[in-house]
Amino acid sequence: MYLTVKQYDSAEQQALLTAPNRIVECCMPITFLHESYPVRISSERAAVRYVDVMQDGRTEDTLALLIGAFPTRRWPSCSEWPKRWLG
Repeated sequence: MYLTVKQYDSAEQQALLTAPNRIVECCMPITFLHESYPVRISSERAAVRYVDVMQDGRTEDTLALLIGAFPTRRWPSCSEWPKRWLG
């Protein structure tokens, strides 16, 4: 089940009401905020900005390095959801 942006934002706000301050603090995107990097989206279509953002398209190489092989049986599930956002 996928949440819409509105549902996600609402769930996040509800969780923040009862989360301890230390949890809120450690989960904040401090570095991204400090560097003025966008951390919120207003629509599902904008989610494509965050697809593999930390690796800049190096998913296959990163997985091969970390686990010693590229999990080809999993690739369809890893690559299909971003296509949904692109339309």
